[in-house]
Amino acid sequence: MSYQTHAQDEIENCFNQLQNKSGKKTASDRLNRFRQYPNGFIINSDINASSFLSKTLVEKSRRDKLSILLSNLSLIKIGTKSLSFEIPQESLKTDEKINAIKFINESILIWTDNHVYKLPASQKSIDRIDNTQIKTDILLSLEERIKSKFLIPQFIENESFLIQYSKRCDMIKLTSESIRRLDDFLHNYLSLIFFQTDKNNKLLIGLEHGDFHYRNLLKDDDTIRITDIDLLRLDGYPFLDIIHFSVHLIRSLEKTEQFYPFEQLLNDNSYIYNKLNKIGFTKLSDLWLKYYNEKYINLYIQSRIDWFRCNQIVGDELEQIQKLNKIYNS
Repeated sequence: MSYQTHAQDEIENCFNQLQNKSGKKTASDRLNRFRQYPNGFIINSDINASSFLSKTLVEKSRRDKLSILLSNLSLIKIGTKSLSFEIPQESLKTDEKINAIKFINESILIWTDNHVYKLPASQKSIDRIDNTQIKTDILLSLEERIKSKFLIPQFIENESFLIQYSKRCDMIKLTSESIRRLDDFLHNYLSLIFFQTDKNNKLLIGLEHGDFHYRNLLKDDDTIRITDIDLLRLDGYPFLDIIHFSVHLIRSLEKTEQFYPFEQLLNDNSYIYNKLNKIGFTKLSDLWLKYYNEKYINLYIQSRIDWFRCNQIVGDELEQIQKLNKIYNS
């Protein structure tokens, strides 16, 4: 049996069983669920294995990587051509209904009613989850008023790798009310971090998240939590988190190229301060004014280049920040 045929059989079996469990959904239900799981693979009775393979996974390379799914309700099979795992259903925290699955960064994300599970589908993703556990241990060593700001992941230990999971939370939409709450949260959190920094040549060294943007802030019931701690470091530069949050925020709201706001900052050092005030992040803009130092510019550029290289991402965005690096340093 060929590898592709085997993958198709696995997926066919998965859908046959999941269809019996999921029940009928109206068009409105399906639309609402898709909004909850952007780019995810929604499990319901209207999706069959053929449409999943031919429409959802149109690239053969992605079909190969996702040679998976749930072969039956007692065993989750995850695999690639070079690596394959079997994860017993009892490894899941409870007997939870699986709502949706998504393949991203060589890991499988599984949404249940209460949790989000991350399962490795390659050696690279195993290493990434191992690294997250190390960062989690660092976070847990911090004082309560800092670690309480984070959505701290938990882990299930398999014979050869870890399964990462956390409480399922909601994304934050940028409404006027949520902007006010985000601004308050950022001011409280960052003021606490800056208070504990060490000063070195006018730059503040301390806890840096490393990929700080509003999509990595989730709503846990009525509380905002920080997630995605893969790049967390104790000897970083917290102001870089403000730069990245601001650049990501402005380009998302104004639908520009990723580093367009940063390019404007290089031309006018009051650009981001003024934009934050205009958007409604007045307290964050106060922190920008208080702690900004031009020496952070080069550090931010290098941190973004390192991020692209670490994630092995090439393309227009990497070329853009490299171009800005040449312009700025010339």
